[in-house]
Amino acid sequence: MNTATPITTAARRIAREVNATVRETKLWFDADGRVVDSTPADMWYINPADQAPTAVLTHPGLRRTSERLTYRAAQDLLDAIAAHPGDVDEQGWYLSRLDDARRAERLGLR
Repeated sequence: MNTATPITTAARRIAREVNATVRETKLWFDADGRVVDSTPADMWYINPADQAPTAVLTHPGLRRTSERLTYRAAQDLLDAIAAHPGDVDEQGWYLSRLDDARRAERLGLR
């Protein structure tokens, strides 16, 4: 597993937008990191067909919070989506394995 994929322009766009947007807003991004929709953070579409058809990622804003989305974290999300499109469970598993691989690298186990 490649733990150091290059940071793309899409990841940079996503991180900048998320960090500049208030938590009460959820942003919907396409694969190029462009915002294709924004909604209240607690809103979900009843009919999934109504949501932005090109959206591959949603994330709440983090402005005025102690949290930040790094370029690396945004890239990891995009890598997980590319590896397992449409399968949120597998994307989560991918991110978990990525964290484990990085931890092993830091501890000198790989």
